[in-house]
Amino acid sequence: LHRGRDSELFYYFIESEANPKDDPLIFWLTGDPGCSGLSALLYEIGISSSAALVASIIFVDQPAGTGFAFAETPEAYITNDTLSAMQA
Repeated sequence: LHRGRDSELFYYFIESEANPKDDPLIFWLTGDPGCSGLSALLYEIGISSSAALVASIIFVDQPAGTGFAFAETPEAYITNDTLSAMQA
């Protein structure tokens, strides 16, 4: 995801196994800023989670500098909660 300010956010999408067109979409942000969304997928709910049976899920690495999300310049790294919320 390109969010401007020379940064890119990373996401991992799991499509619902039931009815992706009509099932809800879960937008998963993990804990505090700096925690990768993939850590939730791998360590909290697991790849074979029953949640994916009834909903699609997007796991997001945010802010830039978390997990696979990155910034190309030092100024683009988020350093406080307000900027982190604006980047999401």
